[in-house]
Amino acid sequence: MTIADILAHYDDIEKTLCPLCLKYPPEIISSWTRLKLTVGKVMANRQ
Repeated sequence: MTIADILAHYDDIEKTLCPLCLKYPPEIISSWTRLKLTVGKVMANRQ
């Protein structure tokens, strides 16, 4: 699975994670958000 595939499925992943957000501390959620932003920047730079 490539980064592009992950981004393409991100909305599904996010919908899946939403219920989990209630179970996990904000640090985990914010690290996921940071990862997503970093991946987005990398993809933008590659185009």
